[in-house]
Amino acid sequence: MAPIMACSSTASSSRAAGPGAALPGCDAGDTPSGETIQAELAATAAERARGLMFRPVLDAAKGMLFLFDTSNIYLFWMLNTLVPLDILWMNEDREVQFISADTPPCQTQVCPTYGPNIASRYVLELAAGEAQRRGLAEGDVLQW
Repeated sequence: MAPIMACSSTASSSRAAGPGAALPGCDAGDTPSGETIQAELAATAAERARGLMFRPVLDAAKGMLFLFDTSNIYLFWMLNTLVPLDILWMNEDREVQFISADTPPCQTQVCPTYGPNIASRYVLELAAGEAQRRGLAEGDVLQW
């Protein structure tokens, strides 16, 4: 298992993040490389819609964890995202099912979508190159 740290994007928020995990602020852990990722939570429709848009930089130790209420096919686009990202889709068991590495920002109003054609429940966005640098791969199970 490869734990990450997940923190609410709103200070007063406390949300369940899936099987057996309540987040009264943050939960900490390490990736296979032994480093911690601090991930903002995107649990509401508004938080998920905004994602990491308009941010000029994403620190290597940070990311965003998208929490969906149900498993479904969730495709992402990079409209108004200013930095390339690694995007990891996970199933109900938090197992990484698909990685879109070095996903480029969209420079036009018509943007391609990224993601697997399989159901996911969680999506983690990291700075481009971080998934590989941290040893994250399909089949890994993340913990938070």
